[in-house]
Amino acid sequence: MSENSRHAILHEDVEVGVLYEMPWHGQVCLHTEDADLVNLLLEEGLVVPRRPPFLDAAEDGVHGGYRPRPQINLFFDEPLAEVVETLRPPLERAGWSVASTLPPKRG
Repeated sequence: MSENSRHAILHEDVEVGVLYEMPWHGQVCLHTEDADLVNLLLEEGLVVPRRPPFLDAAEDGVHGGYRPRPQINLFFDEPLAEVVETLRPPLERAGWSVASTLPPKRG
């Protein structure tokens, strides 16, 4: 995880997503495993629909079963402050919050 600025997205005081800078790409990443968060952003028109679940393939070929990806990464153009201010109002209207956090400390 980047040691650059981060913001946590909270739902009922539980962190469900993290926004962080990726300056080497000129982007901001939203990393989450919460489909409700992504659906909220979709409904607000803030992200384009994500790709469908991937086809499950094994050593002996494709099984034809689809399963959802557990983690979702969405990307926005920098700067982080603008992304936060764009996402904050619709999130807060829905009862979510965005909080600045310190980067994780390395070991």
